[in-house]
Amino acid sequence: MTNSPEHDRNLVEQPIWSGLLGHDELGDYLVGGQCSACGFTTLGLRDICPDCWQQGTMTEAAIGRHGTLYTYTVIHQLPQGYEEPFAVGYVDLDDGVRVFAHLDNTPASLTIGARLDLVSATLRHDETGAPMTGPRYHAANTGDT
Repeated sequence: MTNSPEHDRNLVEQPIWSGLLGHDELGDYLVGGQCSACGFTTLGLRDICPDCWQQGTMTEAAIGRHGTLYTYTVIHQLPQGYEEPFAVGYVDLDDGVRVFAHLDNTPASLTIGARLDLVSATLRHDETGAPMTGPRYHAANTGDT
């Protein structure tokens, strides 16, 4: 890998999982599905509702903007493409789905029961050095000072 300024300018940011994240006037969100028959919510859009088994009832829904930290761990044995220890954990979304996601590696974000907000962030770099972006949760701004 070449680390010249010209090389860095040519790197294109790419998603870690295509179609996982969306963005609208309210900010970043996870692309989910919601069943029009029973109201069940999923991560990702599906052809069949996994709760009521109705076909053709799932519509795209913006989910995952906010949640509560259920549990976490910090990874110190770094896989290729990661430059520093990183945190991952389970987040109980306000939408009724529990997801496994990257977390800010900060004390405020790594407190069980903490309120978290979703952002799109660089999670790692690919073999060419290009940034790979994906969902990361960080401590919610509660307005407390």
